[in-house]
Amino acid sequence: MDFSLFESATINLVIEFVYKLIALFILWLGLRLLERYNGRSWSNTIEIIEGDPLALAIYRSAMWIGCALVLAF
Repeated sequence: MDFSLFESATINLVIEFVYKLIALFILWLGLRLLERYNGRSWSNTIEIIEGDPLALAIYRSAMWIGCALVLAF
């Protein structure tokens, strides 16, 4: 089969997108397992974080930076 440059780039884009989805799923799964290992529910933790504006700002910025790093690599 003779692939053009456009078809090759499209296939590469789809493969990278699938890799990113798999990486996000593994990250989500790892965080859920860590939460269960610690024995602390997420709903209790987020209530504590939302009660302190500085903690909420740090949490949200760290979340965005983490997502950007996962999607960058």
